[in-house]
Amino acid sequence: MAMSAAMIKEGSSTESLVNGIVEMSRGFTLLPKAIIDTHFMSRGRFARLSEALLMNPGFLAIGICEDTGLVITGGQHMRTIGSGVAMILQADGVKTTNFGEAKNMQPIYVEGMQMHILAEGAGFSLEERKMIVEKS
Repeated sequence: MAMSAAMIKEGSSTESLVNGIVEMSRGFTLLPKAIIDTHFMSRGRFARLSEALLMNPGFLAIGICEDTGLVITGGQHMRTIGSGVAMILQADGVKTTNFGEAKNMQPIYVEGMQMHILAEGAGFSLEERKMIVEKS
């Protein structure tokens, strides 16, 4: 988590995406324009990673499941290893959201957020912001 430019310092794992569940901090910026969250599925962290992404326009949000890792080469290409998945959230195409106006603990709506699910054998281009299926 500390590799990314923006880091989730504090955040609850609520069922709903509500404003104010995440507190951010600065990471080491080894992976610029990214936010990483671990134990993503087992701890139900979709809402907190989504809010962190909405707080950081232009970033990618990466949720990594247990027993899963991402190998990053050349600072531009990620590939998934392990028995689980990594999820990439992108807010570049968000058309409508109440995030900027929502009061603390008010539910947030979002139209147009993208999600990519990467299992072993799938990669992602950080530069092109698209999934790459690796040929074996």
